[in-house]
Amino acid sequence: ARKPGARGRSAKSFNAENVAAVQKKILDWSGKLRAWNGERLGNVDRTLMTEFAGAQGGLRRALAIGLGSGLLLVLAGTAYIVRLERQTHSRYTQLAQSQHALQQLSARLVDAQETERRAISRELHDEIGQALGALLVDLGRLSTASNDRPEVKTQLENMKGITERTFQAVRNVALLLRPSMLDDLGLVAALEWQGREVSRRTEMEVEVQSENVSDALPDEYKTCIYRLVQEALSNAVRHSGAKNAKVMVLQSAKSVAVRVSDDGRGFSSHRTRGLGLLGMEERVKRLAGTFTVESTPGHGVTLTAELPFSSNNGRTS
Repeated sequence: ARKPGARGRSAKSFNAENVAAVQKKILDWSGKLRAWNGERLGNVDRTLMTEFAGAQGGLRRALAIGLGSGLLLVLAGTAYIVRLERQTHSRYTQLAQSQHALQQLSARLVDAQETERRAISRELHDEIGQALGALLVDLGRLSTASNDRPEVKTQLENMKGITERTFQAVRNVALLLRPSMLDDLGLVAALEWQGREVSRRTEMEVEVQSENVSDALPDEYKTCIYRLVQEALSNAVRHSGAKNAKVMVLQSAKSVAVRVSDDGRGFSSHRTRGLGLLGMEERVKRLAGTFTVESTPGHGVTLTAELPFSSNNGRTS
């Protein structure tokens, strides 16, 4: 039989061996587990790196596509803007050309109108006026020769009166069309005559003042100023109910200024202008001048035109 002490030592040795074996197995499994975990982590890392590389490549492609699309959009937008600018410039050029052509046409029409007025005025004065004058002389002689026949003399006197009125009407029409004094005596004399005629024919008193106005003004300046004053006074008579009007013409070394004012009922100068005012403005713009209208209801109207002028165009008196 074994001794009790020997069995205890044998059991302890066996337990120690078992523990060592278990520990060894645990260490082996731990190593294997670490290796397996390392391998799995490596695989995961490789997978993640592959996916990241793929995502990065996709992002680069998306960024490249976005940049390319943006560049194409910018280029397309720039091309469209350039096209619009060209079209706008082309249309603006066409509009400017059309406006210039209309201005030239308007200028030619005004020139033709003035030429026709001058021709008709001279025709009335020279042909019809002289014929009526000769008729008056003949009627006067017949009236003197028919003193012994009262009924004939009375009829001749009636005919003479009609002829005189007709002669005066023809003279007035000729002067309204184109006063000969505008060409013969100058602008100031024509304006003063116009003021006297308006005062005589209407209830509006017209005062004409001038300062330093040259007798050698070019014809287009004289015509423009005369027609402007004529239209302004006509408007004052027909529309404003004015009792007084004043015309002022002032010439300096660089411009000729015209100012026509009245004490009529006035109007709102911001409203749409009539054909008369538009015609005056068109005449002034033909000479590169400025035209302004100042008026408020109940406070009359003031028209001002300033025409640029060089001393080479006429002698300042």
